[in-house]
Amino acid sequence: MARSVARRITQFQRSEIIRLLRKGKRIYSASELDIRIYPQQQAISRILIIIPKKAGSAPERNAVRRRLRALFYEYKLYTHGYDWAWFIKPAGIHLSYHALRHIAIDTCLPKLEDLSEQVLSSHDHY
Repeated sequence: MARSVARRITQFQRSEIIRLLRKGKRIYSASELDIRIYPQQQAISRILIIIPKKAGSAPERNAVRRRLRALFYEYKLYTHGYDWAWFIKPAGIHLSYHALRHIAIDTCLPKLEDLSEQVLSSHDHY
């Protein structure tokens, strides 16, 4: 089971990528990276990692991808109900695992909780 979750958290169809990029809400933006979220379209949330070639060499880009997938899996971010899109900019290619963890866990998760509360409270008014 764990292996199937690890594989599924990074698989998207083209239409889902377009929807995530066009309609997703930006929850974090800095000189190193941008993060967008959109309500999950599958049974589990997934992570889309976009790193342009000009950001670094292939081993550098792959290292960032591995860090983000490990973070997403280790902290079970796939259970929070949102698909994530991470845009790594050239300045962010050397972010450590701990820096990425700080951004995802300490900065973005509280915003997700606030966003979920806003959605729930807006449904209470109808």
